[in-house]
Amino acid sequence: PDFFEIHPAVVTGLLPFLLYDVFLAATHIL
Repeated sequence: PDFFEIHPAVVTGLLPFLLYDVFLAATHIL
């Protein structure tokens, strides 16, 4: 299956959660 060809709505829906997760990880590292 084409993993990278995801529906734009799904990407825009999950992107904030991914960025927030990365932000939390960065704050824990610092």
